[in-house]
Amino acid sequence: MSVMEFQIEKNSPVPAIKQIQEQIKLSIAMGVLKRGDILPSIREVEKQTGVNRGQIHRAYLAMHRSGLLSPAP
Repeated sequence: MSVMEFQIEKNSPVPAIKQIQEQIKLSIAMGVLKRGDILPSIREVEKQTGVNRGQIHRAYLAMHRSGLLSPAP
């Protein structure tokens, strides 16, 4: 199981949601995240990054809708 940490650039013109999505995509492409790995909870990401919980939820939801993530119980 992989533990992922998000790095958000606060002064970036790229929105935090997009930064989270790109980091997930890159981690999958590089093999850091594999099928069955669990992403940090929304609360954990909020603590790590200071990004609003709603934005993190939207980023995860968009990744789910695109088929890259599956929800875990």
